Amino acid sequence: MNKVFCKTKSVIAEHAKAGPLLDVEYVPDLSYTWEQVTAFFKQGKFALKFEGPEGVVTVQPVQVETATSLTDQPGILVGLGQNDPQQIPRGVRAWLEQLN
Repeated sequence: MNKVFCKTKSVIAEHAKAGPLLDVEYVPDLSYTWEQVTAFFKQGKFALKFEGPEGVVTVQPVQVETATSLTDQPGILVGLGQNDPQQIPRGVRAWLEQLN
C-alpha cells in the first residue's frame, strides 16, 4: 500500500500542534482491511494530493489520524499544519500518499 483514497469534506477544528483538522471521507479499497489502513498511517510522513485545474496539487507535510465513528464508519482526520485549508476544495477526490 502506498496511498489511500479519500474525499475531502471540511475543516472541523483547529489543533494546537497539527493545525486545521480536515475531515476526509475514506474511499474503501477492498484489497485492504481498515486495520491495515490504520497501520499504514502509523508509519512515516504523508502528503494530501488531488487533481487541480493545472494538474496535481500536493499539500505536505500533513499529519494523519484514523478513527471509527459511533456508527462504525471509518474516518480520517488530516492535520494540515502550516498549510492553508482554503487551497483544498470541498468534495474533491483525493489521496493520502506516503512521503519517502
